[in-house]
Parts: sequence; structure tokens; C-alpha cells
Amino acid sequence: DHAFGVKITEPKSYAGTPEFFLVADDVVRVGGYFHDRVATKVHEFNDTRYRRIEYWLDATTKFREFMPAHLLLDPDDGQTTDANIKVTGAKVRTWVKSSAPPPAPDVLYVVPTFGWVRSGAGSDRSSWRRGGGLRVYLNGPWNVSGYGEMLGVVLPPANFSGNPDTLPEKYPLKNFVTQWGNDPIWLSPFVPGIAPKRANFALARNAPDPDGKWLPSFAPATEADQPPGAFAVTARSLPDLPGTASTVEVAPHDVFFDDERKLWYCDIELSWGAAYYPFIRLALARYQPASLEGAHLSHIVLADFMPLLPDRWLNVTQTREPRTRHVRVFGHTYSNSSSHLEAQTAPAMSVRLLDGTILNLQAPKVASSSVIEVWVERFDPARGEDFGWQREPDAIVQNGAGVSLGKTLPVRAAPSVRHQVRARELLRAREYAALLDERLIDRIFVTPTLWDGSVTLPQAPAPGTRYRLAIAEFEEYLVDDDRPYDAIPTKKDRRLVFLEYVELT
Repeated sequence: DHAFGVKITEPKSYAGTPEFFLVADDVVRVGGYFHDRVATKVHEFNDTRYRRIEYWLDATTKFREFMPAHLLLDPDDGQTTDANIKVTGAKVRTWVKSSAPPPAPDVLYVVPTFGWVRSGAGSDRSSWRRGGGLRVYLNGPWNVSGYGEMLGVVLPPANFSGNPDTLPEKYPLKNFVTQWGNDPIWLSPFVPGIAPKRANFALARNAPDPDGKWLPSFAPATEADQPPGAFAVTARSLPDLPGTASTVEVAPHDVFFDDERKLWYCDIELSWGAAYYPFIRLALARYQPASLEGAHLSHIVLADFMPLLPDRWLNVTQTREPRTRHVRVFGHTYSNSSSHLEAQTAPAMSVRLLDGTILNLQAPKVASSSVIEVWVERFDPARGEDFGWQREPDAIVQNGAGVSLGKTLPVRAAPSVRHQVRARELLRAREYAALLDERLIDRIFVTPTLWDGSVTLPQAPAPGTRYRLAIAEFEEYLVDDDRPYDAIPTKKDRRLVFLEYVELT
């Protein structure tokens, strides 16, 4: 029967139940008949894309006209059907890997990102600004090498300790790998090494994810079934480094579509230690995990330098005094700055103007570290939610209680292993609100205290009266004078780097 893809070659008498099984490499037996196997066929796609394929066989009969009529009709509606004369075989799944490097990504721009996690109820509140994020916006199309295409952050080899400006010879890594470094105007601990490691990327995905949240909305759900096994995250052959023995590592990230901007985007999150606002320059490539050797990565594109925002965590707790709240702010900051050093060393001087006027000039005082300010605001319903919050001048703000900048977070006595394990599990699962709710954040976020003080309301909140705390952090720095001559700096300014509001109940 040709429906099975074979032809009858030798009729045999056969008694018993029909069966179908392999007899030899080129002969099969169906029922009582021996048949030749059909010639091997090749499914040609005429491109180099990755594909997930399912094959199966449908078997029917060419003697339809000789079948009883009731076999060819649907008993429910009387319509003709092949259901009773058709057999469908088991499905066989396979993956056709991409066989050519994908095109380079069209990177539009990169912006720093952060996330807010707020927790608590009543008078006790916690807030966590999670920093270290970058969003990369990309022009389409995407998935040009097949579904599952990712954006790879290209990194130097884990054991690389040389100078990327000169090594390796002929093809130095400087123009092909991600690098980071401290902002030179702030004194803080240095980032580790010349570049991050794969372990520094919290959102990197190095293996198939059957949940398929990374799939675009128009893709079939079955495309979440990727080839098994970990992704190849070490590349020995790059389009940008032909014929060299250089290797690079890759931190692959999922890419999504922004319906509002009509652009593709990729979110990247990094950890880097205690450095204050370090800069990073990402080396990016289109990455297809289901590829043949040497075809995973595209040409590399260098993004602009971007700062990484530090984390900030604050607690507001009720004290025994109903009108008073205890406020604590934590995070890594800088211990000195170029503006502070310049203001300290600038001498006082006198300048005679053309009209004979003598000016006594002196550099302003610039804080050596970031400045935290806390104040209270009261809501005026007549002005509306956007403009109704006004500073309450009668609130009492007391800073310090003997706490100096840089005092580390108090450590709980005998931390339990169970709590530490639980904190790490929540962090891996990205359950950040649970970390705050269960008061486990200090198991994974141990930083200096930036501000520790109290705030007292002028009176107990009356029913219907709304108060809120404003907690702000500023950097101070020198700015140019508007004088027509060269003299010592006499002006300073500041930049807002953190602001959080906590409504009091």
C-alpha cells in the first residue's frame, strides 16, 4: 500500500493478526506482505535558520470506494470523514541548528534602570531601590536566525588578566569585550577587574527555559521546547576575530518587544560590589543558542558608556512616642571627591577689580560624601495630589544619635543557616518583596549606614490629615564662576541621586 510509503513486491500467505515491523534495512513486512522501503528523502529549507521540527506519518487507504458507507460518515452530523480509515503515527521531534552567524544587532540606545520594592503596613515601612540595571533598546527585526535569539554581552575570558588595549596581538580585546571602571571624580572601592564575569549578570540565561516567557506573543508555544543541554557560552571563533586563538565568554539575555515604543529591548542587571556609580561599556552581539560551532555570535557592537546606579534601602519604624518615627538609610557611597579636595586645598585670596574694588574670595565647603536630607510634608487637599504636598516647617528632624557616616549595618546575633538559605532562595527567585516582608534583606544586602535619625511630627495626625516623609540624597560639587577672570572656585551645586516618599499613618 503506497499510503505507508512502500510498495508491494512479493505477496505471501499469512495467518494471524496483521503487524508492521522492520525485517531488514530495505524491507518491511506489513501483514502478510513484504515491501521495499522508500528512498531516503532530505527536507531542504534553503536557508540557515534554526528550526524546531516535528515529523509524523498519516496512513490511509487508496481503496476508499470499496469501504462500507458507515465508515466514511461522521455519526454525529452525517458529513464525510476520514477518521475511520486513517492512522496517525507517533511524532518525532528534532532541531535544525542555525548554520551561519546572525547579523549584528542594531543598538539604538542604553538607559540606566532601577526597580522599587516597597513593603510594610501601618507605621513600619521599608523601601528598596534596586540599582544596577540597564535597558538596551534595539531596532528590529529580531529572531532573524530563528526563535530563541538572544542578546549576548561579550566578556573577556575568565582567566584574562592582561591589558585589553594590547592583548592578544593583532586583535586586542578592547574593541570586542565589555569593560567597566570607577568614576574618577568619586573615591570609592574599585570594581573587580577590567570587566564583569558571567556570574555578575543576574538575568543571564544559560540553559533552555521551558516556561517560554521569553517568546514573542506571536510565536507558537511549542517553540519554548529548545534543544536540551546548556548553552555554549564560550566562543573560540568570532566574525570579528578571524583566525585567532582568542576566546570570549558570553552572558546571553532574553529580548522582548515594547508595544509602546515599537522597539525590541533587553534588560540587563549587574552586581559589582561597593563602587559608587561605576561606568560600563557593553559589548553586544546577537546570539543564537541553537547553532553549529562557530555560528552562535554575530559581529560585536559597542554601546555607549553608562553609569550603574547603587542600591538604597531605608526603614521607617514607629517609636514609643506616637508622633516620632525612626528613619535609617543604607547604601554604598563615596568617601571623598575631587571637588572636596579642590575646595579644601584652594587658598583664600583677594582680587582687585578694574574699578578698584577688592573681593575676598574663598572656596565653598563641599561635603566629602553624599548628603542625606529628611523632611516632612503635609497634604493640602485643595491643591490636589500633584501640588498639594507642602513642607511642614514645625516638624523636628534629628540626625545621627551619635552615628557617623560609614558605620556598618548592625549584625544580628547568631544568624541562622535557615534564614540565610531562605534569603538566597528568594533572591534567586527574584522575590524581592518577600525579602523585605520576611526581614531577610540584611542577609544579602550588608552596607554602611548613610543616615540614622528620628522625625517628630508637630502634632499627632488628626483624622483625614496626611503626612509623608521625604528622604533625599545629594552629591555636592564645585561649579564654574561667572567671573571674567581666573580665580579660585566660589560656587558649588548639587545633584539629586535618590528620592523616596513614605506616607505616615
